[in-house]
Amino acid sequence: MSRTAGMGPPATPPRREPAGLRPYRAYRAPQADREIVAIPPLNEAVGLLAGSAQGASCSLAGKPVHELRSEAQIALLKLAHAYVSGYRDAPLPRSGPLLMAGHQPELFHPGVWLKNFALGKLARAAGGTAVNLVIDTDVVKQASIPVPAGTLEAPRRERVPYDTAVPAVPFEERRIVDHAAFAAFGTRVQDLIAALVPDPCVRSFWPMVQAAARRTDRLGLSLAQARHQWEQRWGLETLELPLSQACLLPAFTWFVAGLLLDHEAFQRSYNEAVLDYRRAHRIRSQNHPVPLLAREEEWIETPFWIWTSEDPQRRRLFVCRVAGGLRLADRQGWELKLWLGGGGSPERGVEQLAQALKQGVRIRTRALTTTLFARLVLADMFVHGIGGGKYDQITDRILADFFGVPAAPVVVVSATLRLPLPRVEGISQRLRELGRLLRDLRYHGEQFVEGRWPLPWLPAQPRTPCSNPACSNELARLADQKRTLLAQPPAAGSRRAWCHAIRQVNDAMFSHLSPLARQAEAEQQRLLRSLAADAILSSREYAFCLYPENVLRDFLLEFFHGTL
Repeated sequence: MSRTAGMGPPATPPRREPAGLRPYRAYRAPQADREIVAIPPLNEAVGLLAGSAQGASCSLAGKPVHELRSEAQIALLKLAHAYVSGYRDAPLPRSGPLLMAGHQPELFHPGVWLKNFALGKLARAAGGTAVNLVIDTDVVKQASIPVPAGTLEAPRRERVPYDTAVPAVPFEERRIVDHAAFAAFGTRVQDLIAALVPDPCVRSFWPMVQAAARRTDRLGLSLAQARHQWEQRWGLETLELPLSQACLLPAFTWFVAGLLLDHEAFQRSYNEAVLDYRRAHRIRSQNHPVPLLAREEEWIETPFWIWTSEDPQRRRLFVCRVAGGLRLADRQGWELKLWLGGGGSPERGVEQLAQALKQGVRIRTRALTTTLFARLVLADMFVHGIGGGKYDQITDRILADFFGVPAAPVVVVSATLRLPLPRVEGISQRLRELGRLLRDLRYHGEQFVEGRWPLPWLPAQPRTPCSNPACSNELARLADQKRTLLAQPPAAGSRRAWCHAIRQVNDAMFSHLSPLARQAEAEQQRLLRSLAADAILSSREYAFCLYPENVLRDFLLEFFHGTL
């Protein structure tokens, strides 16, 4: 039975910050095996849809957001249904609210995968439609996963590539390069993990990935489509859409144009929100959680990436005002001028921008802007993991301060599911006890005069500190000598000699107790090896395809079919 966090949270309540700072919730990943975090509890989350941002009264480039939302939701659902129909049965959109989540098309761990099941569960309860955004606009960092190998006693972790390493490009541009490595991945993983997990679901999952790769030449979409097909086998009815395709919606062009036209004010609001978050969490890093938007001479950095189909390296997008419009640039050679038209009307600039996007220019959202777009223009609710939940609190402030509207509500869902391997409990506690024992042996040998074994669980021989009466008598004599010294504080000027005498007595006692110390040190080393092995075997970060199918199915479907 899964343990849930109220699904009650192991997250702390909103923290109290110094005056002037906003409260932020400190979301924390669950640590216990099979533990689930859902904040707010899912039975409360459905009720939040009544306060969604459907009637947002702000505008983007002069167009009311409520009009954009209405058009964008219809277009998004049509696009998502057509996309999913290309590789599996696509559920028909419902007339209720639109709920969204999103993640990079990677082999993520089961705690991330749970978001998709939470999304489907909430949409079903609300009579709405679930759409998972495949965030293919992020860069492929590693086309490999860590895999535990070896034995329970001596495990090791190896990285197994499913494609060769190439210069980092966004998922939407990343094709499979090494088809031999891609084809061999499933077998290599099975061979490595066989002694620990004899039946990983990669055995049946990877052929589905290979079939998807024959439909699409994109690495990330091959993984995402196979995973989405797997979800259908388990009864999950959701739609999916790559974010790159959502960026072709007219609403996205209006969203980009709106932020570009008001770039000075947006930069201030964005940076103030990030700085507020850093102050509240006492963060000194200039890159965490995200860098500030820079000003370089007349150029202001925007919250977008720019690249082209011919040069798919992501670059920052800058903007400045010029006579009659805006000038966009990556400051590395690419430029585009957007004319605003007579009287400053933005329609002409929006049309130019849309045309550029159709001709190979890629303007894509950065981390915070992705959910800013989704929550303002597309979704009635967004389901995040732990990291997204933390940082989207910055988005909450931007939406309130810059747009003056409430955002679509957020639900944070995550879980920990460990590989089904035996674990040794209490290692850390025993190491602490051994540490205290070794200190006492070195500095408080008088505690062992009675000859009792201090830690009954420690498998050591002999069972007493001293193996003969002479040793025991000498230990007792030294203990009496130390007690006498401690009972007679040194006179002024003789403290150094007094301390030296105590050290000599401690050293003499330790010489008699050294067999016990060696046994304790040997056990300490054994436990340290066990702790290192447990760290490898019990990681929550292993990809879902390393788990037995029945373990995943039971955990995820128990959550999915449970009552709200």
